[in-house]
Amino acid sequence: MSKNKDTIFALGTPTGKSAIAVFRISGKNTAKLAKKILLRPELNHKRAFISYVISPEGQKIDNTISTFFKGPKSYTGEDMLEISSHGGRFIVESIFKIINNSKEVRLAEPGEFTRRAFENNKIDLTQAEAVADLIESETELQRKQAISQLEGALTNKINYFSDKIKKILANNEAIIDFVEEDLPKNLISVNIEQTKNIIKDIDTYTKESFYSQKLRSGFNVPIIGNPNSGKSSFINYISKKDIAIVTNTPGTTRDVIEAYIDLNGVPIKFYDTAGIRKSKNSIEKIGIKKTEGLAKISDMNLVFIDWFIICGFFLVSLSIGMYYRNRASNSIEDFFLGGRNLPWYIAGISVQMGFGHHLIKYLDLAI
Repeated sequence: MSKNKDTIFALGTPTGKSAIAVFRISGKNTAKLAKKILLRPELNHKRAFISYVISPEGQKIDNTISTFFKGPKSYTGEDMLEISSHGGRFIVESIFKIINNSKEVRLAEPGEFTRRAFENNKIDLTQAEAVADLIESETELQRKQAISQLEGALTNKINYFSDKIKKILANNEAIIDFVEEDLPKNLISVNIEQTKNIIKDIDTYTKESFYSQKLRSGFNVPIIGNPNSGKSSFINYISKKDIAIVTNTPGTTRDVIEAYIDLNGVPIKFYDTAGIRKSKNSIEKIGIKKTEGLAKISDMNLVFIDWFIICGFFLVSLSIGMYYRNRASNSIEDFFLGGRNLPWYIAGISVQMGFGHHLIKYLDLAI
């Protein structure tokens, strides 16, 4: 039985012109209101019917398709009615006024339908949160995660931990209260082991949940570097739009520019920032200060290096390679193995360059 005394309604589709608009009504006065605003409604559970919405004067406003849901077998657990009308502005405004002017209902607060579903034990808090996540989802992975949580994946995990902890507590009470009883001799050691296991499981799940949280909110990645290091060109490339001005003049970018991308289902927000340097310009100083503040609170920073530094890095690597090539023997095997005498830092540079090449290639394909 619903705990709410009043009946609520809301427009469930965005405002503006569209093919259809959906009005949702929930509460004890739903059937009464349906008989008042619909012409000969057929209020059978989960049965759609065609009916005109009529004004208080009896004027036909629009021919609609409506569906009645008898509580508690509805989303909110109360009697519900969904009216699907045509989406013209005048039609939507007229139906909204007719419902809103009825004494039987009031306009719902944001999220109130889901709140009533929770209050009437139709969903739990984790599922209520999943409804909001599903509405806000912008990538495929976000949608899948929200659906999984809505179907009870998180609830089932919490219940699993809860049952394990209750069993451990019950064993502890048995050990304390029934000292003289013939309890299993290894009960204490078993309980200690189970406690360690549940702590380990919870710790592992908590660490894994960090990724789920970031998948929900998205990763924030500022692009940081010296002026004219290619930051604005990069953000234009990944966004496939000319959202940042690119010139040869250092200090062109002064304010933060955002670009959102879907990287294989992972939402990432890149920020083009002012180049880091010593500047006497007061406006540019503000931009640099914003860059520094953004770098401190970001999930990761993408640092751009000047081309002359990159060229210098490759020249040094080439010089080292030529040096060890001259020291190696003339055999092909010794050439590729470096005479089996490569220092650790040389091998590290090689691995880093190879990793960087594949990372750039992956990002290029993903974007």
